[in-house]
Amino acid sequence: MSNDLIYSSVSAVAAEVARRAVSPVELTRLMLERAERLNSLLNAFVTITADLALAQARKAEYEIMSGHYRGALHGIPYSLKDLVETSGIRTTAGSPILNDFVPERDATVYERLNAAGAVLLGKNNMLEFAYGSPHPDFGITPNPWNPQRGASGSSSGSAVATASGIGYGSIGSDTAGSIRIPAAWSGIVGLKPTNGRTSLYGIIPLGESLDTVGPLTRTVRDAAIYLNAIAGYDPRDPFSREAPVPDYLIEMEQPSSEIRVGFDARVLDANVDPQIVAAVQDAAATFQRIGIRVQPIELPEYTPVRAAAATVLLAEASAYHQDWLNQTPELYSDAVRSRLRQGLQVSGVDFVRARDEGLKARAQFLELFKTVDVILTPVSVINPMTVEEVRAEITRTANDPVKQRTRFTAPLNLIGLPGLSLRCGQTDDGLPIGMQLIGRPFDEGILLALGNRYEQETGWPERHPGL
Repeated sequence: MSNDLIYSSVSAVAAEVARRAVSPVELTRLMLERAERLNSLLNAFVTITADLALAQARKAEYEIMSGHYRGALHGIPYSLKDLVETSGIRTTAGSPILNDFVPERDATVYERLNAAGAVLLGKNNMLEFAYGSPHPDFGITPNPWNPQRGASGSSSGSAVATASGIGYGSIGSDTAGSIRIPAAWSGIVGLKPTNGRTSLYGIIPLGESLDTVGPLTRTVRDAAIYLNAIAGYDPRDPFSREAPVPDYLIEMEQPSSEIRVGFDARVLDANVDPQIVAAVQDAAATFQRIGIRVQPIELPEYTPVRAAAATVLLAEASAYHQDWLNQTPELYSDAVRSRLRQGLQVSGVDFVRARDEGLKARAQFLELFKTVDVILTPVSVINPMTVEEVRAEITRTANDPVKQRTRFTAPLNLIGLPGLSLRCGQTDDGLPIGMQLIGRPFDEGILLALGNRYEQETGWPERHPGL
């Protein structure tokens, strides 16, 4: 087995598996060896499911050799954020409260990936209940580009495993940016689908009306492959939407030259790191250079909708956690316990006003989409924090820095729009920088088409951490 396979895309390695040039069993062993070797440095996995992975790989290999090839994910190793319920496999959500929780059901996204023949390597480390900071018992997931830096949001383990060549993708969740920001900081692709596009059944919630599930991958095409597998209506999920699901690989081939990109340069203000400003400006210039029209727009003011998203999240998270908060408050980290107690103070009036603010912002964005097809913004306003800064968040109860990171991402969860994070530059010290492409509801295909064209022009997916 060549080490060239480690950083291959799903589409490339799947082609080798389909023509029987690569064995799913040997591919899985390669990934498991890599996980065992690197996890002491990266802390990307809570649980490595070696026996299950090899059993699934053997089954896939037998099916493929028998002429029953299921598609691009058949026999391909991947991972799951550890809030995706998996029957018989511990699911912790990054918290001691669920240290011994072994679900009796499978989340819908896991069922659908099993149906696609994918091979589960394990469950990824994450921030405690996806709520802004890691629990000390589970620890920090360092950035693979520089282990002295953090990997950000709650899907950090998923992003780091994928960026480091441990599997060919991961499924994460996003409530305020937890797919998109770790993807940006780790130099990969993260897709937050439209709210309701992917099922939340069997997902341990943070803020139920804000939560979304989506892929973290090394290329945009790979994100389309995973979305093809997991998208679609689920009657077991009350937030699921009955909307037609296209073939995203076909959608991705639509002519990018016909896509109109809206860009509000005013958002690149003094609160955004200058290196991020330069990278996003360069991305806009790249679009123009390759024949994609970029036109000026005026985005709605971010502060009210960002504050409204925070209010809804505070209330919904505290409602879910109220019993544990009353019975075992000492099991939470200081920062998460503080946020949950703060959420108990949100009044019904505040909650309704926040939801109304979201409806107002949604109408404003939909009005903008009458003149453009995609909106370009940064992902985060800051570059990867140091490990010491991340560690300080565990006990921080005031001046919460989470708000800095989610300025451009959290509004989409309240409004319900899809967002694609992909690499567009790097800092002076070699850390990745990401941009965000925002689309109309259920129009993930246009984001994938534009992102794929940008990747082809820039070649960012060909760069990987030296691990």
